[in-house]
Amino acid sequence: MPVRTGYGASTPLPNGLPYVVQLAADMGVFFDQLDFDRLPLVTLGGDSFIAIAFHAAYPERLTAFICCAGAPPLTRPKKYERMDKRHRIGLTSG
Repeated sequence: MPVRTGYGASTPLPNGLPYVVQLAADMGVFFDQLDFDRLPLVTLGGDSFIAIAFHAAYPERLTAFICCAGAPPLTRPKKYERMDKRHRIGLTSG
């Protein structure tokens, strides 16, 4: 699965399409292609919101999700501003 749309041979998302909703749908298709009915999902850092969105869309497909260094999504500028600079640079690089 591509890291982000438009990466490699993937098709970019049309403007206005909710990225996280589409990502959850893509993960469902990926599970189907690999013939996975249910399994645990492991996330790293700020990607925990992806597992949460996938579980919201497909609650029957996850047996658990494990958030390694899990972080809640950044929903307001204040949450970003109070982070240590070393954490912020990791979120903005790439």
